[in-house]
Amino acid sequence: MRLRALLAAALLLVPAGVPASAQRPAVLAAWTQLGLHGELLARAVTSGDCPQLTVDGRSVRLRLRAAPAPNFAVRSCEMVIPRGAKVVALRGRRLPVLAARLRTVAVLGDTGCRIELIFFQACNDARKWPFPGIAKLIAQQRPDLVIHVGDYYYRETACLVPGCAGSPHGDNWPVWSADFFAPAAPMLAAAPLLAVRGNHEDCERGGAGWDRFLDVYAYAACSDHERAYATSASDLRFFVMDSSKALDARPSRSETPAFGADFAALRSLPAAPTWLLTHRPLWGIDATLTGLTLSINRTLEAAEGNARALPVELVLSGHIHLFEALSFADRRPPQIVVGTGGDTLSNLPGHVIGQPIDGTRVSRGVVRHAFGFAVFHLDTRTIDIYDRVGSKAYICRYGPGQVSCREATD
Repeated sequence: MRLRALLAAALLLVPAGVPASAQRPAVLAAWTQLGLHGELLARAVTSGDCPQLTVDGRSVRLRLRAAPAPNFAVRSCEMVIPRGAKVVALRGRRLPVLAARLRTVAVLGDTGCRIELIFFQACNDARKWPFPGIAKLIAQQRPDLVIHVGDYYYRETACLVPGCAGSPHGDNWPVWSADFFAPAAPMLAAAPLLAVRGNHEDCERGGAGWDRFLDVYAYAACSDHERAYATSASDLRFFVMDSSKALDARPSRSETPAFGADFAALRSLPAAPTWLLTHRPLWGIDATLTGLTLSINRTLEAAEGNARALPVELVLSGHIHLFEALSFADRRPPQIVVGTGGDTLSNLPGHVIGQPIDGTRVSRGVVRHAFGFAVFHLDTRTIDIYDRVGSKAYICRYGPGQVSCREATD
């Protein structure tokens, strides 16, 4: 009798009519991501045990990647999706798989909302922090792959002004959710992600969240420099370089050898169409508050060796919060910067054409000071540059040693 009474009392604690699925641990984020060797990863963040994934009708449980810890009261889960899988779903929600042939690649970067010391971006105002809208626009483009060139985490300190009131701060799950996973959800539902580490994901800032959620390497203690790797989708290879700690203004004696090893690994790869992805540009044009033009990155330049001989079609980066498409007099690979995904924009440089950089000069260039994203069309080797409301601003064409752009209204 006593046992029956206890069971009856326990049943009273469960609300009537609540389905069993509502009592399961919540899946807080779910996406697919290009892995270390071209494999496709399914990943999820959950409030409890790792959930089951359905792959072409077969149920498989994701494995634990990172257990809950201080600041991260969530589990990170993952598994490798078998090659050739057609239908992948998590609790009835389809997750994107890689297309048999890569045709369109959406690119964005520097998306988080900046709350740092005395600088407060209005995260609660879509006009001031447009990343949620940009993520929806990218989803509408239905790309085959999304490349994020780094800097997801920006809410470092407490908000002290109305524009970002109520925002979480610090390297923790509430911030990673607010800065990236919640606003990025439509984009992540549309295409697999290729994630590049930015300087805001270094070990002193958002490194713990990076390691838990987006790093392709096995979960471990934060590392200042992760070894570069080559991955691929369809017939396009991506060489992904961790430049989070590469000093911009001067070469770093301690860091240059590691980047030199990365460039040596790039040059040792068999010939194939390749894009070099690095958060900090090899040859970017930045500006001071007064508009004085600066060239970056001195550490990567010191490590690269012969820039003209880099076996890549282009260098794709963020870090500078502008759109830049730069060609060079010595016909080295063009540099494209797409750092316009949401964080406050950088100052426009005073001039670009003729700017000396790394032993050459900028021979042709477009710099755009506006929020937005880019869509690469691989068949036509063109790039559409979109603004924050989805209007096409520029059309660019890239090829060996050059990228040229024109206004879309021409």
